[in-house]
Amino acid sequence: DGRLYTFGAGSHGQLGHMQHGGGAVYAQQPAPRRVSLGLAASGVRQVACGAVHTIAMTETGEVWTWGKGDVGQLGRGEMPFWGDTIPPQCSMQP
Repeated sequence: DGRLYTFGAGSHGQLGHMQHGGGAVYAQQPAPRRVSLGLAASGVRQVACGAVHTIAMTETGEVWTWGKGDVGQLGRGEMPFWGDTIPPQCSMQP
């Protein structure tokens, strides 16, 4: 149905959970929790998870990344932590 749930260690924002009022949650999540962000409108088709980052592709083909990106694993250049209120889309080149 296109919904994405994450749980576990979230110390680098890799779970994609938001605080009330915005800002990423950098904490442990012991039970599955829905990731809504900007993904909810399109629905998630595929997801890949690293130790400290997550990549999701929507039903419409948009690619979203979030978490720690210090070595470029987010596809947006080097950035130590996800600091946006919603994860920016990754730039895809044909």
